[in-house]
Amino acid sequence: MDISANKDKFIQTLTSFKENILKSIKGSITGSAENVLFLNEYRGRVSKDKIKGFIELKIAVHIVLKYILIRLIEDTNPKINSKLNAEGISKWREMSKNFRNDYVKLFQFACDDLRREKGIGEAFAETAYDDYYSRLKSVFNPSHNRENNYLELLKDYDFKTLDPNTAITVVETIYPSEERENLQKYLLPSPAIDFLLNNLGIR
Repeated sequence: MDISANKDKFIQTLTSFKENILKSIKGSITGSAENVLFLNEYRGRVSKDKIKGFIELKIAVHIVLKYILIRLIEDTNPKINSKLNAEGISKWREMSKNFRNDYVKLFQFACDDLRREKGIGEAFAETAYDDYYSRLKSVFNPSHNRENNYLELLKDYDFKTLDPNTAITVVETIYPSEERENLQKYLLPSPAIDFLLNNLGIR
């Protein structure tokens, strides 16, 4: 499916993806996560509730932008063994009977594959933002919430058709400037977010 021709629907689906991740992880941020993800130099300047809200928001952005990055790489590099496009998901369902409904596992496998690739592996380095995948079953697994399985909803889009201008619009919708200002300032960097922002020239 051509992204440019279906831009509004594509952006709305990604926005809903972010919102549903936020619902899934709401209230799950632990004190240890706060200690790891919130930068020491700002301790005491921001309320606990605001810190947790920042972390929840950045986890959601991290996952959505990491998904976009995975699909961009998979759809534009024929050497990559695709996991998250229509072909990859179809193969997954055929080959992995024990895991075929576990889309969280599939997402993790896609990240693991790209972490081993030269030149892009650092963008997929694991951080504390990745500790919340277990909370995503409601947005990835059809047995829990079939109509909101975002890997299925997005699999048919051809990311080769995501031109730079549309990509910038998408990222700035998912991660608007007012969010970036706070989350980039107060929280530990996300390699995936930073890689995508840098390559699109977004600050």
